[in-house]
Amino acid sequence: MTEKKLTLYINLFFFLGYIPAITLLMPTERWSQNRPVLFFGVILYLIIAYLVLVQINIPGLFLRKHYIKGSLSLFGSLAVTFAFSKFAKWLNVYDPSGVGSIIGATRIESTVWFLFFVILGYSFFNNMLKESAQLAHSREELESQRDKAELAMYKAQVNPHFLFNTLNTLYGLILTDSDKREEAFEKFVNMCKYTYNNANRDFISIEEEIEYLQEYVDLQKFRLGETTHVNTNYATDSNDYVIAPMLLVNFLENAFKYGISSTEECIINIELKVRKGILLLVVYNSHINTKVKASSHNGMKNVRHRLSLLYPDKYSLKNHQDKKGYTVKLMINLNK
Repeated sequence: MTEKKLTLYINLFFFLGYIPAITLLMPTERWSQNRPVLFFGVILYLIIAYLVLVQINIPGLFLRKHYIKGSLSLFGSLAVTFAFSKFAKWLNVYDPSGVGSIIGATRIESTVWFLFFVILGYSFFNNMLKESAQLAHSREELESQRDKAELAMYKAQVNPHFLFNTLNTLYGLILTDSDKREEAFEKFVNMCKYTYNNANRDFISIEEEIEYLQEYVDLQKFRLGETTHVNTNYATDSNDYVIAPMLLVNFLENAFKYGISSTEECIINIELKVRKGILLLVVYNSHINTKVKASSHNGMKNVRHRLSLLYPDKYSLKNHQDKKGYTVKLMINLNK
């Protein structure tokens, strides 16, 4: 519930429920017959006192450590109420519309003070609810800003990581004087455009992400020998789904880093399917190269953090290793 709605409901209850209940339960009901001016004067004072106390927000002043201002406001409201109780006592005697016997002065003063403290307590309750709502909203804002900053940090780490690995591939093609250099550079430029264009976007279409993954796979194939076989399969029932950019490429990168060999036959299978908003990515590599330095742990750790921030309770990530190879399965609910 928003702060505005909460305030509206509390004020409606005050005017439509609280004030009528007070007038019925307290002796002020008889005042309306014998001393109508006094009666309406007291009710009007209570309403004004409530609105002023809510506006001043004495509990909020103390919570923000404005002790002097809070104390002055509290004592000021007590002083005004004391003055009004004396005025009510005078009004009891000189009420031009009064009929019947004069109401006891002590009774009037005690009733005014009792009603004031009831209103004071209700206004404090109102202000404390508002303070709690503001605190919860501020906490949500801080968490949102923190999550955005954390996501920006992870995304910033992806870009140089990608550039380093891709440039390393191109460097290898140049050294071998490969005739695939021009095509590889074209792929590289396309991927750089993708990275630049989507650097500040929170989400992109699943179609764009698939195109990026295929560009990455094609670029990696340039450095692979005949012993490595790569199979890809992409399928989606709609291109309207969106996903965070550069979220899936780390899983492919690990397969090409640890799942290739220049001497043994090896297979890399990449399957990406989206059905009814459920994305399933399965990456399998038959070969596990344990000699490669495990420097991508931070990359996968960042991916897990991004998944937790972007899709809390909406994803599952599992991996399995056996004699046949290594498999990672990622499932994300893309439905909003």
